[in-house]
Amino acid sequence: MIKTFTRNDLIRYVYGETDTYETMDIELALTQDERLMRKVDKLRLVKAGISRTLISPSDDVISRIFAYSRDNNLQPAHS
Repeated sequence: MIKTFTRNDLIRYVYGETDTYETMDIELALTQDERLMRKVDKLRLVKAGISRTLISPSDDVISRIFAYSRDNNLQPAHS
């Protein structure tokens, strides 16, 4: 029987979030389905690109947050 995998299944696989049996099923399917392998390869590239991208707020945004906090007398949260 050929198992069908959703995009979410493949994303979970790429991020290591599948259980042992799902991982085995996907890896077996990857050896038999070149199209599926290409999809997983693309997801791996996207994951790598996301990991390399560093997103941080600009100094202006940080200043505005601090000003808002100061102007509204907000206190930092304590754990």
